[in-house]
Amino acid sequence: MKRAKPFATEADLCARFIAAIGPDWVSYPETCNWDILLVRKADGFQIGIQAKLKLNTDVINQALEEYGVWDADRMAPDCRAVLVPADQGGGFGRICKYIGLTIIRVSGDKQPPKHASVWH
Repeated sequence: MKRAKPFATEADLCARFIAAIGPDWVSYPETCNWDILLVRKADGFQIGIQAKLKLNTDVINQALEEYGVWDADRMAPDCRAVLVPADQGGGFGRICKYIGLTIIRVSGDKQPPKHASVWH
């Protein structure tokens, strides 16, 4: 028996995450080439988020800085992340940590989170 996908579209995935982030953040969907740009109300700290239904090199590449160290004086979020369904393994955790890219996993259910890296 084939298991149902927790999210039908990337928009559903983003909507679920945005609904769970809490009042300390402002979310700007589809802003400045990011699927979500999060801004912390307290200090303006920004997180650029790219979302995909599958954790793969496409979403990792999409979230990387375009010009690397040569991009230091350009406007950009303070940090970057990829947003994927909680059931996505992918084997990219170590690589993402090494390049400073956070993986945010979102569960499709309404249960309380088991740990901080999974949003419900």
